This record gives sequence, structure tokens and C-alpha cells, in this order.
Amino acid sequence: MKNWILLCTLLLTGETLPARVHRIRRELAPGLHEQGIRDAEGSYCGRQDACCHGRDDACTVLYFDTVCYCDLFCNRTISDCCPDFWEYCLGIEPPFPVQKGCIRNGVKFHAGATYRDNCNLW
Repeated sequence: MKNWILLCTLLLTGETLPARVHRIRRELAPGLHEQGIRDAEGSYCGRQDACCHGRDDACTVLYFDTVCYCDLFCNRTISDCCPDFWEYCLGIEPPFPVQKGCIRNGVKFHAGATYRDNCNLW
């Protein structure tokens, strides 16, 4: 019965099982820098001396609460490159605006800092 339900579901959605299994978190995640680069002064690829050719899912560095990549595959439309990838690995300026900080209620916060607004941490 389970196999019949699975087969019907796959036929109705128009997706094949292998195509769905091969999607990885990296391909489905939104870009890290959609709101600008946080911690633009940080050394990530440089600190690890990591610049990898092609796609290498192990070519990662910790970036806040996630990871960023130092491989050439990260340099695409939905980017997950480390902030210093372009400068350190390619020798060019980053293609995203650099976020150096913000001002909230007259107080300046550096990039990566948090502040409390009511009960929320931003």
C-alpha cells in the first residue's frame, strides 16, 4: 500500500525520486548576501587559506550561524561565498554591497552586532 501511495504521489507531482533525492541544502538555500555582506572585514577564506577549484562541498568556513564556501561554484547567482572570497580567491571587488553597520534609533551598530527591539534580537 505504501508503494502505491508513493507512486501516485510521484506521478501527481511530476517529480522523479532521484531528482528529489539529489537536491541538497546548498542548492535550496537562499543566498547569504541578499541583504548585503555582513562582516565584510572578516577573513574567512584567507584565514583557512582555502580557495578550491570547481565545486567542493567540503571547502567551507564557519560564518555566523552557518557556513560559507570558498570554491568557484559559490560564485553564481544565488551566492553562498564567504565575504572575502572575491578579494582573496579571485582578486576582485565583491559583487554585493558591503554592509559596514547600521544606525537604529540614533545608535550606530557595527556589522554583526545585535540589538534588542521589544522582545526581539536583531
